Amino acid sequence: MKNSTPKPLYGNSGLSKYVALKVAGWRIAAGLTQMELAKRAKMKTSAIGRIEGGWHLPTLRTLNKIVVALGKELTFKLK
Repeated sequence: MKNSTPKPLYGNSGLSKYVALKVAGWRIAAGLTQMELAKRAKMKTSAIGRIEGGWHLPTLRTLNKIVVALGKELTFKLK
């Protein structure tokens, strides 16, 4: 019998979890639903859900669309 236990919400990537929590937190702080954010970012609601659930790590291009739709700026630092 197969194990029917779902996978962890954030998969195996610490980065997926970090991005998921940031995107969801910013969206909630902006008072937006996933549907409203998806519309602003010109994305599907299901894509926002996968990112916020940690099931999908977005590309930088996709992450930038989300960040801009939330009125933020995407920056990163390499050490």
